[in-house]
Parts: sequence; structure tokens; C-alpha cells
Amino acid sequence: ITEAVEEIGGVIISWEKKLNGLEDKLKEDIVGQDEAIKEIADVLYQRVLIRDDTHKPIVLLFAGPTGVGKTQTAISLADKLFGPNSLKRFDMGEFHDKSHLNRFFGAPPAYVGHEEGGGLTNWLRDHKSSVVLFDEIEKAHPDIYTGLMALFDTGRVQDASGMEYDGSHAIYVMTSNLGAEYSNPSDIEKAVSEHFPREFISRIDKIIVFKKLEDKDVNKFLERLIARFNLTSNVKISLTDEAKQRIIKISGWENYGIRRVKTTFDETITEELGRLMVNRQLKRGQTVRIDVMNDSFIFK
Repeated sequence: ITEAVEEIGGVIISWEKKLNGLEDKLKEDIVGQDEAIKEIADVLYQRVLIRDDTHKPIVLLFAGPTGVGKTQTAISLADKLFGPNSLKRFDMGEFHDKSHLNRFFGAPPAYVGHEEGGGLTNWLRDHKSSVVLFDEIEKAHPDIYTGLMALFDTGRVQDASGMEYDGSHAIYVMTSNLGAEYSNPSDIEKAVSEHFPREFISRIDKIIVFKKLEDKDVNKFLERLIARFNLTSNVKISLTDEAKQRIIKISGWENYGIRRVKTTFDETITEELGRLMVNRQLKRGQTVRIDVMNDSFIFK
């Protein structure tokens, strides 16, 4: 009965089942952020299972340096809790002007695009249980904060025509790079708190700081990339330690974030394997050993 109600109504009733093992599931996707993941789970446990403030949605802000897994954690959280296609991402750099509120909440009557509604209100209408991600929230126009405060406080939001929507069942995640120059979490939290209006900060359940990644985290991330490649591809690969370190070195992850490791892996390994298969130098089911010679990758 519970499953039927959840499917028809689009809301989660049996949270205990959804939250069971959440920390371990998130750690399968995210490396080096065990403490942040624990804090996320603790907020969910407390808000959903203990307090049960059904009118107020869960609001989180992920702070820390760029490329350490903040956005990916939000994506993974949506997938683990609500399944595929349950995340709506807004790049807040695209909402830096006051006029951009129309794209968020819809254009007022008689204005161009009024019939289309707003990106946020349309999403909440069709996806009650979901994760809404506001990426780099500090780049948004201040009026956006004002518009979000009512939603974060009451779980309800109005579009420009006065239509009200229930957003209390969604989880709202904001990311921010404010304070990224600091290493102390309290300094990062202070930088975030000083940037936004006090009324806005008070509506956030928790500011969660993601730490700067270490070499061991990046090594673990690459090992996972290789393992997943071998699980899903038509060929198998084995990389020497020299090849792995070469990928990490040329990725420049210290400056561009851990995502660059995957990009470098795809550009240097996956693409070359594709060329070998097209040229019939590699067949399905074969295993390729990858090494480094004179700063170049060797495929055997």
C-alpha cells in the first residue's frame, strides 16, 4: 500500500527504507568526503525520522574548494533516495540579474513566456520528491535569495501568476566556493555566513564543509574509474603504477578538481582503446596492459 501511495502521490512515505545504508551508498560514489557524508546523513536522520517537520523542507549548503565532490554528492544523493531523473540543477551563474527571476518563478501575466511557467515551479509541480540543486548559489542575484526564503521556510512557493506549489517534499542543496582559500572549516563557514543575509542563513539546516582532497583520495578515485571501466566495457585493462601516476599528474587535478582525472582517463585511455578497436588491433574480450615509456602511454 505504501509503495502504491508513493507512486501515485509522488512523495516518499517510507523514509526508513530510503535512508537505510545511505552513508555507504554515497561513499561508493564519492571519495575523500566521509565526514561530509556523515553530516548529510545525520541531518536527514534527524529531520525525517525524529523531528518530522513536514512543512519545512530539508535545506543543505555544501561549501569548500571547487572539484572536491560537492555537485557529485548532490547528484548521488538524488539517485540513491529518489532514483533516476530526480535531480534538477540550476547553474546560479545564469541567474545573476534581477530579470532572471522570471526564469525561476515564471513571467508575470501579459509578459512574454508567461504560459511557460518557471523552471523551479514547473519542476516542483511534476517532481515532488526530488533533489533541487542550486550550484554556486553565491553567483545569484540577491532577489533570488528572497524568493527562496519563503520556500525554505514554509515548503511552498508561488509562481509569478500567484499559483502556489508544494515544495516541502524536495531536498534543496546549494553549493558554494566561498571561503575556498581557507583550510579551517570554521573559516569557510564564516565566509559563507557573512556573504548571505542572516535570514537566508537561518533557513539552512546545515552548512557542510567539503575538505580539500589528498593524493590518496585521487588514487582511490582512479582505481574506481578503472574498476568501473572493466565492469562495463567490451575489453579489460590493467594499468601499471607508472601509468596511473601519469594520468594523475597530467590531469592537473590540484587546480581543476578531481573531475579532471576522469576527463584525462577518457582522453588518454578510453579514446585510444576505441581507435585500436576501430583499426581492428583490439578485439572484444581482450585484456590490454597499459604502461608508460618516454612520457607516452604504451598499450600491449
